Formats: sequence, structure tokens, C-alpha cells
Amino acid sequence: MDGIDTAFSLLIEELKHAILMMHEQVDMAMEQHNYAQAKEVIGRADKLQQQLKALLQVQQAIEAMLFPLPPEASPVTAINAPLQVADNASPGAKSARLPKGLRTPDAVYYPYILRAIVELGGSASIHDVIRLVGDRMRDQFNEYDWQPIASTPDEPRWKNAICWARMEQINQGLLLNNSPRGIWAISEQGRAWLETRA
Repeated sequence: MDGIDTAFSLLIEELKHAILMMHEQVDMAMEQHNYAQAKEVIGRADKLQQQLKALLQVQQAIEAMLFPLPPEASPVTAINAPLQVADNASPGAKSARLPKGLRTPDAVYYPYILRAIVELGGSASIHDVIRLVGDRMRDQFNEYDWQPIASTPDEPRWKNAICWARMEQINQGLLLNNSPRGIWAISEQGRAWLETRA
């Protein structure tokens, strides 16, 4: 059972990373005024995003079949219930995706990313934001956050997680989606969100 979850998780993480890289390709193409290439990459990224959503639905359905809930439990809870990780679970190999719940969730990075950008003047380079967030969260990272993923074997998982959290924040309107390539900028909505968590 753990092998099925690991296989899904590995594929999902790689698809998320591929989508993230496509966003960078779009930024680069727009910077070079190559609108045809940007449009083509956006089309591929949209299709990949749809496939990712479909894969997540398949994963949830399989989890519900493999781990049925007692009759009194809600079906919605069954689909969203996380899989249990065995007590003897060990860190995955370099190329394997972790079972759920072992690495720091993307949402934990949200306030750190926003605070870092505010501290850096409201917008900053990706490298400065990642460096500052990494410095602030260093003591919170666990051993799994320090492991690399297959697509970036020379960098720890937490750097990839920060980039993915940034894309989620753009989708939620917390970060601007029209900042120059390589620059992250907070939106007014992001500032308001951060104030509610001060």
C-alpha cells in the first residue's frame, strides 16, 4: 500500500515541478517578447495542470478504496483523509517522493515568504526571498526537507517547496502574477492576509 502512495506522490511532485518550470519559461519568453512561444508554453502548462488535477482525483479515489472508513464516517472525509505512514517509515531514496505528511506543507511557507518580501521592500529577487525564508525557517526544517528531489538533486526539497508555495500564493492573489521575471512581489491582498496573521 505504501508503494502505491509513494508512486503517486513521486509523480505528483514531478508534475508540480514541471509546471513551475513552465511558468519560468513563460516569464523568459515574455521578457524576450516571444509571445508565440509564451502562448505555446501556457497551453502545455494548462493541459499539464488539468492532468495533475485528474491524477489527484484518481489518487483520492484509490485511497478511498484502499482505506475505507467505518459506516458512520463521511464519504467526503474518506476522500480527503491522509494515508497513515508506517511507524518504521524511513526517509525515501534520493529519487523517491515522500509519503504524505513527512515534509513541511507548502502552506507553512506562506507567511515567511510574504514577510520576507515585505522586509525586502515589497518585491525582491527569487534568490533573496529563498535565502531569507531559508534563514528564518532553518530550525523548523526536518530531515525530509533537507533531502533533494529527483529533478533538482543538488538542492534541498525546501527550496522547491518555497517555489511551489509561491505559485499557490499567486493563484490566491497574495503575490502579483505580473512582476518581472525572477522577481517576487506582494499584492495588497497579500499584505492584508499577512496583517491578519501578525
